[in-house]
Amino acid sequence: MNILFVSPFKLGTQHGLYNAVWNLAVALSENGNNVTILRAGKIPSEHDIEKCREKGITLLGYKFHRWYGFWRDEKKFFTNFVRSLKPDIVHIHYVRVPKYFIISKILNNENIPFVISLHGGMNPIEMKRRYFRKKMYWMFIEQKIHEKASGIHFISEHEKKNYLDLVKSLKTYSIIPNVVIPRTDVNWRGKISFSNPKFLFLGRYDVWHKGIDLTLELLRIMRKKYGILAELHLYGSTGGRFDKEYQQLVYKYSDIPIIDHGLISDERKKLKIMAEYDFYIQYSRFEVFGMSIGEALSIGMPVIISENCDLSVELSKKNACIKISMDPEKAAQQVIEFLGNDSAILSMAENGRKWISENCSPEIVSKRMVDFYKKAISLMEDTRT
Repeated sequence: MNILFVSPFKLGTQHGLYNAVWNLAVALSENGNNVTILRAGKIPSEHDIEKCREKGITLLGYKFHRWYGFWRDEKKFFTNFVRSLKPDIVHIHYVRVPKYFIISKILNNENIPFVISLHGGMNPIEMKRRYFRKKMYWMFIEQKIHEKASGIHFISEHEKKNYLDLVKSLKTYSIIPNVVIPRTDVNWRGKISFSNPKFLFLGRYDVWHKGIDLTLELLRIMRKKYGILAELHLYGSTGGRFDKEYQQLVYKYSDIPIIDHGLISDERKKLKIMAEYDFYIQYSRFEVFGMSIGEALSIGMPVIISENCDLSVELSKKNACIKISMDPEKAAQQVIEFLGNDSAILSMAENGRKWISENCSPEIVSKRMVDFYKKAISLMEDTRT
């Protein structure tokens, strides 16, 4: 199958969307599909182009302003591009890109089916940030893009439910989790420090979204109320966008050891580092998947995730995570119950590894995604006839 991804994209960052796009592209390519990524808005680096080429993926750039001229196709770039490429399906990865307006229109005009992945962008909690602006964007631009789509890809059942609360009906959809590429030679150390546990978080230091403030409040309670000298180790960066919030956080929780190790871009090295910590924690106020959660699970590492993470529903059913309350007091109690119970932690970690291998392996996800693409193509053909 000839597949075109259109997405903001860059390798070697902590951005979950980019890593999800990359893992899926690699899985599809290795499964015998012809995959092209068109980086929306910018020209990719030679390094990224070469790394994609090594995986049999073509990476190109589509340079445009974020807002200016989003309703037109300058010099017929995209029209000529898709006519030349002749993709069977176009997969648009959603992060509110106004240019998708004209891209979706051209695809319809050329009778090329496309599907959209939301990547959590329409989560109702996320929509509360700059709510009026996002609501207007949905009403006047984004809704029109979705109406033209042949299908919507959801990462979780909860993401689908949230979407239906907004749009009320769907044509074709599929619920498929992200690809987590296994590293079978990396394993969690299998031992917990009871008195001085080291908690790990990887990703963007978006304090509010990722709940880093909630994590530190949890650790403060564990130290003061239970005498557990917990530490927080961070791997990632603010990306410049969250510098102020992050510095305020460090000052507010100066009584908690916060060790910022910076960004690790090498995937295997990152997993080997993860394997040396006691828990991976994601206390997000909302999270559809969380690539680092999946990576932690893949090496058999115990994970602590908030009840607002969509993955917590599936994982808690399988006894594969510590699901914690959004109230740090209650969350501290829930974590303390596991500390000192090595057998329960080991069992939970193994259940998590099993769930990831059964649901998020490259082979399984790529097959399900191709089946979804075929449904979307069929819908377009039925519409034409």
